[in-house]
Amino acid sequence: MNERTNLYIRAIQKWGASAQYIMVIEECAEFIHQITRILRGSADSGKVAEELADIEIMIEQFRILQPDVAVQADIIKHEKLDRLRERLDES
Repeated sequence: MNERTNLYIRAIQKWGASAQYIMVIEECAEFIHQITRILRGSADSGKVAEELADIEIMIEQFRILQPDVAVQADIIKHEKLDRLRERLDES
């Protein structure tokens, strides 16, 4: 187990799964808010970067909390990337 995974597991153990699920939701909302600011032309690149980092951290914790879903998501992601590649190659 790498150091980052160990850190995520420690966070889940300290605050509990329910709290970390709530954090996933909150960080998604904050990231969405930053995207709307990009579209409005009022984004702060530092804040956008911070929220991107937060959401990536919480997604990794979600993958630990839901390993079966994470495996399934990886398979689906590869399929979707293949379709994207095919669409791009067609044009």
